[in-house]
Parts: sequence; structure tokens; C-alpha cells
Amino acid sequence: MGDADQVTCAIFLLTKHARIWWESAKVALPVGPLTWGTFKTLFYNKYFSKDVRAKKASDFLNLKQITMSMGEYIQQFEAGVKYVPYIAQDDTSKGEHFMRRLRSEIQRDVQMAKVATYGEIVERVLMAEQDEHDIDIDRQQRRQQYFQKIQGTGQGKKTDSKCARPEEPRGKGPHPLKELDKPPCPKCGKLHGGECMQGSNVCYRCKKPGHLAKNCPGSSEKVQGRLFSMTKEEVDADTSMIIDPKVRPELPK
Repeated sequence: MGDADQVTCAIFLLTKHARIWWESAKVALPVGPLTWGTFKTLFYNKYFSKDVRAKKASDFLNLKQITMSMGEYIQQFEAGVKYVPYIAQDDTSKGEHFMRRLRSEIQRDVQMAKVATYGEIVERVLMAEQDEHDIDIDRQQRRQQYFQKIQGTGQGKKTDSKCARPEEPRGKGPHPLKELDKPPCPKCGKLHGGECMQGSNVCYRCKKPGHLAKNCPGSSEKVQGRLFSMTKEEVDADTSMIIDPKVRPELPK
């Protein structure tokens, strides 16, 4: 396509405000054929000032893939590289800059492939992204299978009798069975049967007046005695044994 044809096509694509701008701008042009370079200078001065182009170049130089998909990163890279001619016009510099801005795991795969041109790098990163996607799916499936296996094992496992809390026998808790069967006393609120002795100065143990249950003489525990039987030989052998002859005058032989 010749220089004049490029200008004609560009003017044909102008619409709305751009078309109005061109109708006014061409009046001030010198008489003669319009070159493609002159048209681009006029157009950029109107819609892409130096400040805008500098901002576009800065955005491109700071572009990183990070969380973008590979398709989104390639699209933004291609849109911004044209504002940095020294990178756009050198295929090697373009490929190196593209690769340096990739995620580390994708960049590693590209470096291992040892590709050189920008086209080869783009092809390789698309393959690497698909590989990473397949690995993530496989990892998720393995994790899901593992948890399903653990859950299935837990459902079939019997409860350890050592860890299980034994059921407390009825009537052996803080209130015995007999007390639990008795209704609460409306006077003192305690569980007991018969007449309530609260406030009457009568012992509820022996039912006698003049003392309380804690001081009841009949509440002391009686010690049950034990009887030992020994032969005379066993007594003679134990020098610490003392025998009252009035109680046991003779010992069995």
C-alpha cells in the first residue's frame, strides 16, 4: 500500500468528532499531496499529545502479568508496545521485555524451553499456561479424593471405648436414687421425705429435740470389730503379742 493509499484509508475511517476535526484541519494544510508521516503528526498532536504518549509508554514499561490471564497480558502488551519504538522495532528486545513481565512459574517454563524470538515466546507461554491449568485441576482432584477417603474411613471407624464417656449409673450422681424419687420440700427446698424439721430445733436424724443433726450423738460411725484366731505356736513365735488370760486363758494347739 502506497503512502497516498494509507492516508486515504485513514481518512475514510474517521467518524464523528474525528471527522469534524479533519474537515477543519485540512483547510490549513499546504497545497500538494499529503504524506502518511504528515497525517500521523497532525493526528497524534490532536488525539495523542506528548503527555498522553508519555503516559502510555510509562504504563507499558510498568506492565506485569500478575493476576492477568495470558490472553489479557498479550493484548495489553501489544497495545502498549507501539508507544515505545525502541522496544517495538527490535524483536529480541520485545521478546525479552515480554518475558520479564511474566509470572515467575510461566517465566521459568519459557526459559527452560530456550526460545528466542517474540513469536516463539508467545507460543510457548500459551502452552505453559495450559500446563499450569491442567496441573491445578489434577491437584484439586487429588485433594478431593483424599478428603473423601478420610471421611469414608471416619464413618466406618468405631468409637474408642477409652475415649467414650461412660454413662453414669442411675442414682450414683450427686443425688442418690432414693433422693431423686422424693419431691422437693416446699419449706426448705431439699429432697427428703416425712415432716420437715427446719426451724423446730429437732434433729432430723434421731427426731429428738435439743440438738441438730450435725451434733447428733447417734450419728458417730461405729467401728466393726474383727476377731483373729491364732495357735499357741504362732503366739510363742511372735514376741510382740500380748494376751489377756482372763479373755483367752488357753490357746488352741
